[in-house]
Amino acid sequence: MRPPLGKAAGVMADLIPFSYRNNHTLLHRYDVRCKMLSFIALSLTTLKAEAFGLLLISCIVITALSFLKGRILVIFYELRFFIFFLFFVFIIRTFSTPGSPVFQNPWIPATREGIYQGGCLFWKMLLIALLSLVFISTTKPSQTKEALKRFFRPIPFVPEERLAAMITLMIRFIPLILDEIQEIKDAQRSRCIENRKNPFYRIKHLTIPLFRGLFETAGELAEAMESRCFGEGSTPMMLSSGTIDWFCLAMVLVGCLLIILS
Repeated sequence: MRPPLGKAAGVMADLIPFSYRNNHTLLHRYDVRCKMLSFIALSLTTLKAEAFGLLLISCIVITALSFLKGRILVIFYELRFFIFFLFFVFIIRTFSTPGSPVFQNPWIPATREGIYQGGCLFWKMLLIALLSLVFISTTKPSQTKEALKRFFRPIPFVPEERLAAMITLMIRFIPLILDEIQEIKDAQRSRCIENRKNPFYRIKHLTIPLFRGLFETAGELAEAMESRCFGEGSTPMMLSSGTIDWFCLAMVLVGCLLIILS
């Protein structure tokens, strides 16, 4: 029997890096519209930046992570598989990019250009992931939904209420998916399924229960929203911004522009 949605929400709150945590830090008080624009600008700048620009953005990310107060090690632990994937991409770039060889041995075709490009790509993707986690950890889903509605409203022929609700629910389902995967792995470990040598057997017994559980949870969520008369005419949430919020946004945009032009 599956746990109710209330229990699932409690489990989601325990997943520190991928869920909102109530606090009174500067990032929590930062207006969600300015925060969203700042993080989008930083993410786009990260994709265009070189080594010096990435170093400056890293300082900003480290400062933002300091507001999470003791969760940095937990964040990197939760990102261990993503970091391993980025390391694999780094290795591929190192051996596939043409340039000056690092070793004289032709069987090790590593190049200096490949190491640089692979390292920058690793750095960029990690910074963007950390920026996303900081945004999720310091922003209420209701605030995110309201900000998206206001951003989509000027665009013609776009159902801003429906689109904002879809994006917000997708963000809320991320920790639920991770929790579902962890529960299935624990159940499989207790049955020694992980000792099976056939990888397709393990994948089958992971994906089928995962999708079944997610579809059941999505159905329960739809029934809960329908029973509460959820619709597109909900009362808008009040958002307030001050001079400090817009000043911080202006500083971020100017900094991003200087990084791109440098």
